Amino acid sequence: MSAYLEAALMSAPYAALTYRIPEWFRGLDFPKGLRLLVPLGRTLRAAVCLGTRAEPPKGVELKPLLWPLERVPLLGRDYMD
Repeated sequence: MSAYLEAALMSAPYAALTYRIPEWFRGLDFPKGLRLLVPLGRTLRAAVCLGTRAEPPKGVELKPLLWPLERVPLLGRDYMD
């Protein structure tokens, strides 16, 4: 099971960032299109899950994602592709 995921911020700076999946969420599914609450600096932002990854980026300290915003992805697989 992957411990990291890629998430696209839904507001400026509109970047794709990597977050760590906390232990208490391990084993849960994080499909593409699922909205997430993530930290960014001193704020909280909505992001869309782009998928999981096995390895973190090198030289970066990752913050944990905070919370999935729904149980079923808001954005469908066709839309995400």
